[in-house]
Amino acid sequence: MTTLAIIGSGIVGRSLLFHLTKENFPFDEILLFDSPEFTPSCSLNSTAIAALRGITSGHSPLGDLILNGFQSFCRHIEQDSPEGVYPIFQYSAHTKDSEVFLKRYPDAQMVTSFDEFNFFENIYISREKAFMVKPPLYLDWLLKKSETKMKIKKINQFVTKVTPKSEVEIQTVHGEIYKAHKVVFAAGAASRFWLSLFPESLLKTSKPVQGAYLEFKNFFCGDKSFSLTLDGANVVYRHETKEFLIGSSSQDVGHFLAPENELREIYSTLRKNVQFEWPHYDQGQILVGHREKAKKREPYIINKNPLYFLGGLYKNGFTLSYKITEMLTHQLRENS
Repeated sequence: MTTLAIIGSGIVGRSLLFHLTKENFPFDEILLFDSPEFTPSCSLNSTAIAALRGITSGHSPLGDLILNGFQSFCRHIEQDSPEGVYPIFQYSAHTKDSEVFLKRYPDAQMVTSFDEFNFFENIYISREKAFMVKPPLYLDWLLKKSETKMKIKKINQFVTKVTPKSEVEIQTVHGEIYKAHKVVFAAGAASRFWLSLFPESLLKTSKPVQGAYLEFKNFFCGDKSFSLTLDGANVVYRHETKEFLIGSSSQDVGHFLAPENELREIYSTLRKNVQFEWPHYDQGQILVGHREKAKKREPYIINKNPLYFLGGLYKNGFTLSYKITEMLTHQLRENS
C-alpha cells in the first residue's frame, strides 16, 4: 500500500489534498497530521481575502506568481463552485497623494464618496474584483471533496520526529509511529520545528510573522460583503455571517501575544476616516495567526525525496495556495 503523509491541515495541506484526489493520484492512503493545540492553523485566524491588490504582470517573479495564482484560484471557483468563497470588491485607498500608491492603482479616484463608502475628507480609492473566503467552510469543503475519492486518515497529533528510511517513520508527541512513502510538510510557520531535515535550505531564512486583528460577531453593515484597505489598515465585512473584521497588525515574532495598542490605533485611524456606525472596540475579539515569511517573500517548494517542504506564502495564502499545490502535485507525479 502506497502512503502519503501531509503534515499540516490548513489551506495549503487541504488544497494539496484536493489536487491529488482531483487528478486521481496513485496513493492508497493519505495520513493528514493536524495539531490545533500546539500549532493553531493560521488559515482559521485570517481575514482570508484573495485579491491582487493592484499587482500586474512583468514587474517581478513574485508578482507574476501571485497573478498566476489568483487566475488559477478564479478558475477553481468557476469550475468547482466551492462552499465558503464569495465574490466581492477589494477597495484600496490612500489619504495622501502617494506616488507609490498611484503607480500601483493608476485608476484611483479622489473622492469623498465611493460606492457604499463615505469619507470625512478626500481620499484616493480604487476597486478590483476579489474573493472573500470563510475559512472553516472552505477548508471543510476541500476535505470532504477529497474524502469522496481517497482514503484519508486524520491524526490530531503534533509530529515530533521524521526519519527517512526505506519507508519514512513519523513519530508523534504521543510516541506513536506511522510510516509513509512520501511526506509533505505544509505547516506554515511551524515548519521551523523540522529545520534539521533541511539544514542547508532557505528554510533557515524563513521566520514566523504574527498577524492580529479584531473580530466582531453579529454586526450588520449593509447587504454587501467588502474588503477595504486604507493606508495599510484593513476593514472586512462578511455579510453572509455578519462578521466585521478590523486589522491587521504585523510583527516579526514567534509568540501569540497580540499588540493591542497597535490594534487600537488601527481601529481609531479607520474610524476617523470612514463614516460608519462602528462597533465599540471592546466588543471585538482579538485573533492571532502566524504566517511564514520566506526570503524575499517568495514561496518555496523544496524536494529532498521522499520529503517535500512547501511554504512561505506569507500574506498570499488564499491567493497562492491553489496554484503552488498544483505545482507540487506535478512534482510528486514526476517523482513517483
